[in-house]
Amino acid sequence: MSILQISFDGLQDSEKKIFLDVACFFKQKNRDYVTKILEGYGFFPVIGIEVLIERSLLTVDDCNTLGMHDLLQELGQLIVTRQSLEEPGKRSRLWRQEEVRHVLTKNAGSEVVEGMIIDDHFFPENEMHLSAKAFSLMTNLRLLKIGNVQLPKGLEYLSNKLRLLVWHQYPLKSLPSNLQLDKIVEFEMCYSRIEELWKGIKPLNTLKVMKLSHSENLIKTPNFIEVPNLEVLDLEGCTRLREIHSSLVRHNKLILLNLKGCTSLTTLPGEIFMKSLKTLVLSGCLKLRKFPHVGGSMECLQELFLDETDIKEMPLSIEHLSGLILLTLKYCKNLSSLPVTISSLKCLRTLKLSGCSKLKKFPQIVGMEGLSELYLDGTSITEVPSSIELLPGIELLNLNDCKNLVRLPRSINGLKALKTLSLSGCCKLENVPDTLGQVESLEELDISGTATRRPPCSIFHMKNLKTLSFSGCNGPPSTAS
Repeated sequence: MSILQISFDGLQDSEKKIFLDVACFFKQKNRDYVTKILEGYGFFPVIGIEVLIERSLLTVDDCNTLGMHDLLQELGQLIVTRQSLEEPGKRSRLWRQEEVRHVLTKNAGSEVVEGMIIDDHFFPENEMHLSAKAFSLMTNLRLLKIGNVQLPKGLEYLSNKLRLLVWHQYPLKSLPSNLQLDKIVEFEMCYSRIEELWKGIKPLNTLKVMKLSHSENLIKTPNFIEVPNLEVLDLEGCTRLREIHSSLVRHNKLILLNLKGCTSLTTLPGEIFMKSLKTLVLSGCLKLRKFPHVGGSMECLQELFLDETDIKEMPLSIEHLSGLILLTLKYCKNLSSLPVTISSLKCLRTLKLSGCSKLKKFPQIVGMEGLSELYLDGTSITEVPSSIELLPGIELLNLNDCKNLVRLPRSINGLKALKTLSLSGCCKLENVPDTLGQVESLEELDISGTATRRPPCSIFHMKNLKTLSFSGCNGPPSTAS
């Protein structure tokens, strides 16, 4: 252990703090996540973590997860314990059950405490309701994680130096008006009872991550105009959320917005313009009837999830989503059409329209060379447009259970990259064009359950075809030899 201590002693102060934080709080956490939190502390973690890796005090695996040998973790925790052998409340980091219990029940905290983890199993049920005053002496507290512990008087005694606040199942309806979160970087209150975070405008200049998923009493989002650096907002499963403040859909720094499963949300503000947004999740917003007008170029947006919404059509302004790679509209039962401007999405690789049962026509396509996967299964289309040949990058075309599909275009031979063609359950499809045999890249063909009597002879000359599914076809007798 003395050799390891020498390695620790040779570190800079900021590197020592990073080492101790990982040993006590962040082992097996994502490197980017830890870096984001530690940046708020002024520890220069990009350089510091790299130094610790170079000195073999930290490791990082292929999943970008920070690791630390058990002996090194033991050293780090021992260093913290030695800060005050008799009084845990005078140590910089608290994570052990008996120490946390002592500090909170005896009100033994001090300005030395910088981080604390409180799990619900730390306290018997009759001690779960602790006094918030236990935090009043911890004036330098910068990290606090609480799991389902009740503080009936709220958070008014918390340090204004907090950078990370995680409190699952927070029990109150709102945050105290006098709670100071001036330096907060990540704020996480999943499964809380919050109805409204704050009224009016609250300046939170350093906040980057806010997670309130499954807070089922949350009714509306606050004004984010003074939260300029927010990058992640997770509101998944907030089933009573009805109102999105207009400042949110015009935020300049937000990268991820997750509103999945917000089943009471019926509308978004009239115009969306989020220059930095990369991922927008609206899946499962069952009452959402309209996607807003896109007010300008949102070229950073790569993924848009609209599955199981009540959307009837997409706006023409979808053309402003020029960087979109994935667009999924699965099981949008009322979606009846797509705008012609969808052809403007030059970067689109995957388009999922599975189960859009009112979609009767796929638009003529021009210039979507990058599209590689097209899912039209379970739609009501009657034919595939001849312009399909203008999608030379298509590798997968799924038309399963298109029960009104009667024909495929002869131009299908233009799909030079096609590997998988699924036509199972297309019960009105009587013929597969013989030009399909010219698609030399095809590896899988499924025409089970169609009205086709036999596949065209040309496909038996396809050198790369590995799987041909032809069961349950019940069409009229064919004259093909």
